[in-house]
Amino acid sequence: MEASAIDSELETITAPVTARIEEIFRNRQEPKYVYSLLSEFLIAPGKKLRPALALISCEAAGGNREDALHAAAAIELFHNFTLIHDDIEDASTIRRGRQCMHIKYGLPLALNAGDGLFMMVWQEALNTKGPKGLEAQKRLLSAFTRVLEGQALELGWYWQDKWDVSEDEYYSMVSGKTGALISVSCEVGALLAGADGKTCNALSEFGMGIGIAFQIIDDVLNITGDEEKYKKEIAAT
Repeated sequence: MEASAIDSELETITAPVTARIEEIFRNRQEPKYVYSLLSEFLIAPGKKLRPALALISCEAAGGNREDALHAAAAIELFHNFTLIHDDIEDASTIRRGRQCMHIKYGLPLALNAGDGLFMMVWQEALNTKGPKGLEAQKRLLSAFTRVLEGQALELGWYWQDKWDVSEDEYYSMVSGKTGALISVSCEVGALLAGADGKTCNALSEFGMGIGIAFQIIDDVLNITGDEEKYKKEIAAT
């Protein structure tokens, strides 16, 4: 399948997530120096891979995609929260072909908007209901923590000026930084469908594999990619 066809399919699958996020922001417009910045950031085109995996994993495990909608929206909001703060931490200037928020609006407003988005993550996650709703929230929290810890490992290497990173250290970092969120997207989708532990674990491992592969490709592109296609600066820290 060509990339354009994949993008179109992802857009179709995640249309309910997009609609849900738009609904959230219709109800939150002031102060504009939080919500206008976030609305503008979220309008920029992204693939929404993680919420798509949550919805189709729910369906694959015998549920309805709607059962995982709030979890999928919370996952997408969390992913975007990490992008705002990652761009600051990495001193990036371009994201999705546009100026990073901290470049356009300054560091204080970008940090505050990122914090606001993290608050909204949990407001949406708490809407995850049903027999497995609370367990889904716990698994999201665990995954969000792993993302934080994976990012901390990488930032620590920069701080130490450490370049002799072993393969095991690298895999430990990417399994948290990127793998954990994609893994939990698949896992929580299945959980909210009422799947058994074996199925949830299998989909969790499937998502982890995708996440690690995704980060390896992203790291290679960060060195060798075409900036116009990549929509981010090349060789960013």
